Order: sequence, then structure tokens, then C-alpha cells
Amino acid sequence: MSAVHTPEIGFNTETRERPARRIHITSPFAKSGWINHGFVGAWCPGQALQVTAGGPGHTVANEHGFLLGASEPGAGQRVHARTAGDRLVAFDGYVVDPPLHHRSAPAKITAFWEDRLEKRVNGNFAAAIIDSRGAALTLRTDAFGLTPLYYRVIDELVLFGTSPDYLLLGDETIDRASLLSVLNNGFIVADQTLYDGIHRTPLGGCLTFTGTTLESRRVRFDLKVAGSGEGTFTHRDMDRIQGLFHQAVERCLALDYSEPVMTLTAGLDSRRVLGALLDSGHRPATMTVRIRTDGEDLDATVASRIATRFGLRHTTSELPGPAQYARDDELRCRLVGSETTMHDWSPTLQRLYPDAPAMIFEGFIGDTLQEPLPHWKDTYASPAADLERFAMKLAEEPGPWLARDMLQYSSELAERVRTQLAPYSDRRHITDLAELVTDMRRGIGLGSRFVPPRHLQVRPFFDLDFIQAIFDVDPRIRVQQPVRRLFIERYHPRLAEFDNSPDYVDRKPAPPTRLQRARERACVARAARDLPVRRQYDCLESIVSPRTLTLCALTRVAPAITQRWYWALRPILDTTLQPARSVPVWRIPAV
Repeated sequence: MSAVHTPEIGFNTETRERPARRIHITSPFAKSGWINHGFVGAWCPGQALQVTAGGPGHTVANEHGFLLGASEPGAGQRVHARTAGDRLVAFDGYVVDPPLHHRSAPAKITAFWEDRLEKRVNGNFAAAIIDSRGAALTLRTDAFGLTPLYYRVIDELVLFGTSPDYLLLGDETIDRASLLSVLNNGFIVADQTLYDGIHRTPLGGCLTFTGTTLESRRVRFDLKVAGSGEGTFTHRDMDRIQGLFHQAVERCLALDYSEPVMTLTAGLDSRRVLGALLDSGHRPATMTVRIRTDGEDLDATVASRIATRFGLRHTTSELPGPAQYARDDELRCRLVGSETTMHDWSPTLQRLYPDAPAMIFEGFIGDTLQEPLPHWKDTYASPAADLERFAMKLAEEPGPWLARDMLQYSSELAERVRTQLAPYSDRRHITDLAELVTDMRRGIGLGSRFVPPRHLQVRPFFDLDFIQAIFDVDPRIRVQQPVRRLFIERYHPRLAEFDNSPDYVDRKPAPPTRLQRARERACVARAARDLPVRRQYDCLESIVSPRTLTLCALTRVAPAITQRWYWALRPILDTTLQPARSVPVWRIPAV
């Protein structure tokens, strides 16, 4: 049963005489565009499942399971049923061995997941497999969990989906430790979400539910993938690592999704991806967003020069005016507002993508894998000391903007970090791994939510063979040497010729321009629309300080006055108001 749009269709999987569990889902997907990502589903092993669904999407079902996937012409289906519907498979993303992506033939996708539920799989993906005969649900992501997948358990029923907002019932409460994490760091640590009871699937592993009691079993990926942190960095090592990176790019190209397209910045990571594509005989179209209009703007300037030098078709886009910028920020909140405060410029970038399905190479999140950021240079004392320092850094006590009661969640937040990173606690490069599974996994990696579903975003820096090789290198070597530049100079000297490449040590953000201040003022005004009319801020009162509460009230009547505190007020308003903004997806009658 499938349809691009189904106003109200029932899917009755009751085949035996037993009480059926009746639930309803209002599709979270739009007919097209960004709000049309991934999949959502339900599994109920103890009873036959009867689901009614309203809204767009493609559906499959068996006796105990139901899947609804985003559906858009040219985007492929995210959910599939094997013959007779005895096994359901939801799959979003790609794997490289063998080449497989969400637009592949359904038979190929379902066959792939026959025997790979707990095996090493190289790629970036989220998958859910419902086996009716085995009475099991398996949730599976890539090795470092970069592709999001979430779940919640309600009365012997498991709901799961590629966004926490796909699992909402309308009665959610805020997880205060996660809220503190977003406000401190811009992302959520560990496997919690902003909503109590909704969790992200465990880091880089396999989560399987079995039986009517929903017993769960977690299988973590082979820790060898995380590297040893004890290796050398000779010219021979560089040749081997470069060969593995070139192999990673070739594996992505072998997906045969389309001709490659890539976002190009002044950074060395995107240059390295470009160099590998050029070596493979491809000439990708490139694109860049100009972040600052008067001030330092190295990304757009240098990227344009690189594209001109190599004769590549290149597009540079300016950030939009205040009104559109505020609408983009509202879109950003809908897509990632409950998870991170990042990705201000992502809607602008994604509007540059072609109309036809495209394979988009991303290189901007490869930094940490090759060269630690400068503020880590006092680390690598010992794995235990580095882990503790990292945990305390992410769990800093709340500042004057938050209520004193929020202080109690700092220790809980630090413990979540320690627990998640415990399997790596003997690795010399624990700080590098920690940055990967926190900032990159829960913040930067969510940029994929802005990629229209007809496209495929690929990340060669996260090929498992390459990532293991680069993480095998002693992190102290990677601190002492400019590893990223050494690779560019040795293997792509023409790309190393461009000066003014931004470096985290020297790069200082330009002061806000008048236009940027107008954009910020428009965003504050947008946030003010969602504030309660009266000062009975039940949620806000328990989270923010009296001073902040006053500023929130003032924002509603005079947003221009509170603009100077935009940097502090915006994340507070976005996160605390997110549950109220979100629309319930599921309706589940009491048992």
C-alpha cells in the first residue's frame, strides 16, 4: 500500500483473534521540501497492530509493525516490505559495501538486511528492521551514529523515527539536563533528547527489542574502528592514509547516484575532497554561502578563486534579508530546534542544490579526524584525565541567564558524558573521540536534515577504513604537526597554493554588520510571537533567572530593545518553547 498523499487510510494487520492495539499517526511529512525526511514506525509484539494514518507518505505493515516513509518524486522510498510482508525494512542513507542507498531497488535493500543486523556496515545510514516471525525490532545506525534515529517505549509499544519530533504525543516534558547541554554547548550529549522518554539509538551500535516484554539488547560496533591512538605518522603512513581516503571517495562514487556536487569552503577538508574528485576524473559543481558581507569572508572568496582556477561551475549565495532570514530560522527550529542551536546558514546553502537528484559530497566535518582544535593542546595528559576534563567542560555550571535550580543538572550532564565515553576510556585520543560523538554527532551532523530528500549526502571522511587509520595516529603527533596542510601540500599542491585559508588559531569572526543586526532583530521578533501573552511562564520560570524572564517579557512588546542579548535569548527561547511549537504526531488510546 503506498501513496504520495493519503488523506485517511487504515492499515489493519490483525490476522488472528486477539485484541488489536489501535493507534493513529498524523504524518509528520510534507508533500515536498525539507520537512519530508526519513521514516517513522511502530512495533507492538504482544498484540496485533491496527494503525490509521493521515497525510503524505509511503506505508508498509505486517501483523506487529507499521512503517511510514517520506515520499517525494525522484527521492526513492524509505520503507519496504519483503514478500508477504513478513519483514519490514526502513532505510535512509547509504552503505558502500556493496553500494546501496535509499533509491536502490527495494528487493536489494531488504536482501541486504537479511544477515547484517549486527555486523560491521560501512556507510552513513539509519535502518529499522521489523521481523514478524522472530518477534523482533532492530534499530541500526552507522558506526558512530552520525545518522539520527530515535525511539520511545510506551505501554509495550515501541515508536521510532529519524527525528524526535516524529515521536511526539503532545504531553512531553523537557529533559532539564539535555536543555542545559544545548544552552551550554549548542548540542545534546549522550543519547537523551530534549524530551523526557525519547532517546537516540545507542552510539554506533545495534539496538534490538524482542518478546512481548520488550527486552532490549545492545551491540556496540567493533572498537577497532575507533583507532588505537598509538601509531606513527611517517611518509609511508601518509601514503597509506591518503590511499584509504581516495578509496573512500571512490566508494561513494560507486554508489552511482548522480554526478557529484559539493559544498566548497576555504577549509583544507573540502579542498581535500575536491582534490580526490578531480583525481578521479570528476569536475563537481561547487557552491558556497557568504557568511559575512563586509568583514572577513575567507570561505566565499577563496572558494571562488579555487573554482575559477580549476574551471568549475561555482555558485555563491548571500544570506537572505531579515524577513527571509527569520523564516529560515523558523524552518531551522522545525528541523533541528530540539537538538541543536547550529545551522543558521544551512537553509541558504541547500537552496543552491540542483532540482534533479544529486550526490552531495561534504567535507566540512573532517577537521577533528585529522587535526585537533587548538584549545585541546593542553590535553592528552592521560585518558582518564582528558575524559574528566571534557566531561566537566560540557557540564559547566549555568550562568546568570538560568535559574539556580538548573545547577543540579550539571553533575547529571557530566555523568552522561562519562558513561557514554566509558568504552573508549583507555584510548589516548579520547578527546578526539569525544568531540566526534558529541559535537559532530549531535550538532554538526544534523546539517543533513536540511538536504532535500531527493539528494544523497555522502561523507568520505567517515569511511570506516579511513577513520580507523587516521585515529590510529598518536594524537600528540597530530597536535604538533599541521596534518591537514601536510596532506594538501603533498598530494594536492595546486590546491595548497591559495593563501588566507582560515585556521582556528587565527580566524576571528567579523563584527556584526548592520544587515546582520537586522536579521537578528527579525529572529527575536519571530521568537516573541510564540511567547505567552501573560507572564505565567510555567516552563520558563523554572529554567531561567528572574532577569531573563523580564527580558523575555520585554521581548514580546519591544524586541528591538532586547536585541543586544540576542546571543543568549535566542537559544533559550528556541529550546524552551520547542515542545509548545511542536505538533503531536501519534494518538495512542490508553490500554
